[in-house]
Amino acid sequence: MNKYKLYMLVSIVILLFSIGGSIAYYVWTSTGRALVNVKVCTPYVSFIGGTTINGGNIKPVLSREEAVIKEVEMKADKTCDSKITMNLYMNLEVFGEGLADESFVYEVYSEGKIVSKGDFKGRKEGDTITLIEEEELGTTKKVYTIYIYLDGNKDNPVSTQNQSFRFKLWSGGEGAIYKENVITNINRPTSSKDSFFSSEVMREEIETITIAEDNKVPDGIESVDISSNKDGSVMMWYEDKDENGMYEVYIGGENGIIEANTNGSGLFSYLTNIESLDLSGLDTSNATNMNGMFYACTSLTSLDLSGLDTSNATNMNNMFYACASLTSLDLSSFDTSNVTNMAYMFYNCYKLTSLDLSSFDTSNVKYISYMFNRCTGLTSLNLSSFDISNVEEMDSMFYYCKNLTNLDIRNFDFSNVNVDDTYYSFMFTDINSNITIHVKDNTAKEWIVSNFSNLNNNNIVIL
Repeated sequence: MNKYKLYMLVSIVILLFSIGGSIAYYVWTSTGRALVNVKVCTPYVSFIGGTTINGGNIKPVLSREEAVIKEVEMKADKTCDSKITMNLYMNLEVFGEGLADESFVYEVYSEGKIVSKGDFKGRKEGDTITLIEEEELGTTKKVYTIYIYLDGNKDNPVSTQNQSFRFKLWSGGEGAIYKENVITNINRPTSSKDSFFSSEVMREEIETITIAEDNKVPDGIESVDISSNKDGSVMMWYEDKDENGMYEVYIGGENGIIEANTNGSGLFSYLTNIESLDLSGLDTSNATNMNGMFYACTSLTSLDLSGLDTSNATNMNNMFYACASLTSLDLSSFDTSNVTNMAYMFYNCYKLTSLDLSSFDTSNVKYISYMFNRCTGLTSLNLSSFDISNVEEMDSMFYYCKNLTNLDIRNFDFSNVNVDDTYYSFMFTDINSNITIHVKDNTAKEWIVSNFSNLNNNNIVIL
């Protein structure tokens, strides 16, 4: 071998070692996701029902199964060769001083085993608690369940009871992407010409809305990211207008999960050309404000609310206002125990022929003014389960219910009501003169007859 060839061979060997050394260096510093032949690791955390944990009127319970419960799901889209860890934190956004006691506790479980636990003794509003620290994900999916409750097996000071709280969850960790699958808040629409989720689609141009199984947008379709974090976890898409100038709209969340935001005010309002709406795929457990949620959906004839979670709702004002084509509503699944405002709830729903509200809990309601105003299709209305002990305003409640022949308000207490107070005026004005109203006692009978000239003793029956 001549000297020139020897030099060439040595140079090539040195070069190979140099490259090998460089590769080894970058492999050593890599997180593992950039390596060839290593699967991409893209796990995420989903807060089922949103990131907020709400609790109201806290009372002692004997087991965690009766607690306020929240689930957190951690999932890897693909098998990961690198280590993935999770941290989970809980911020005490609203926290009454009375709850800062060792009998108010939290527990975190996964796969039937306890991960962490503690109490709120010495805690204050604004504090952050670490629920999970450096928890390693050993499988492609793991679910954590958080229980928060006032432990009835311990001494409970009086100050701990009937308190309320609101906690906010957030996460961190190596190699993880955190998504909420929560729909963004919208500005309350004011007309049918307002856009739907800041898209080019006007509300009056929508013919159908379908809750899709996932957030995968078909190729060549217009789409809008409507997730609260703008992370693509909830997408809206729509095809070109049909021959009538209408759109078919689809909304899909990652893994089929779509969660309404805390504020659902006007969410589906002014959809004036939609006839049928199925919301069984929408999680509303986080929503507190449902004011005008279906306001002026004037063509709506079918509305599936069987999956609507109203357990945290406080405001249902105007909820079905001017849904003038609805003939019936199944509200048997509604939990109204925290609702304070039902004013104008069914205003001008003049085609409603029946309305079963026997499941309604109105013990915290303050405003029911105009609630059934102009419901001219109703012939019978049973409100015998209504508790109006906290009601402050009920003016024009049954105004112009001209076909109502039977009204049961046996639990309405009028003993401290002054009709001169505008908040109680016009309650029975322009109601059917042949109506039979069932009341609890003679005080209620006398109050109605003396204050509404269109009614007399024959209209009122004491039960």
